[in-house]
Amino acid sequence: MGIEHSVVRERRPRSKNEENDVLIIQRSDLDLPEAYRAVELSDQVLKRINGAKDEKFEDFKQKFAKLEEENSKLLQKLKEKEENKQKYVDSSIKIPSILNKENELSTEEIIDKNQKKFDEMATRVEKVFFSKQYTNACSDIEKSITDCLAVNPQRVLLCQHFLDIYKDCIAQHKSKLIQDQFPQEK
Repeated sequence: MGIEHSVVRERRPRSKNEENDVLIIQRSDLDLPEAYRAVELSDQVLKRINGAKDEKFEDFKQKFAKLEEENSKLLQKLKEKEENKQKYVDSSIKIPSILNKENELSTEEIIDKNQKKFDEMATRVEKVFFSKQYTNACSDIEKSITDCLAVNPQRVLLCQHFLDIYKDCIAQHKSKLIQDQFPQEK
């Protein structure tokens, strides 16, 4: 029983007492009693029904216009903030370039300056960590071991007595270095 069963039959003028025309809608449902098959709607009712739609549409148009206005204001604010941000970024880039003379140097001058800094740092590191060069205290025993191995190839066990002497020399040298670096106070 929907709109597919309804057919606009005719529009007839009302009597002289009534101001508006009447729209008659004829229903074709077989299960409806004859008295309910024809429905008359006055122009006032139709205007009221359509007016509700028009009011909703007008409300929608007003809300849409208001939203458009708010969106345009927000877009304007966003553009202003982007411009301010760009000005800040530009100014933060320009200030250091004015104060910093390195930007005015050529590439070769910058490379030379960085090379000098690197050399100075390498010199300081060498002084701190490599300043104490120790002589090889066991070099004579090392020479004896290499000579023995050269004279006796394939007979390593014949040079084994030098290994014990070499280990003792290294242990003595280590203990001497430790005592020199960390003297015990009595």
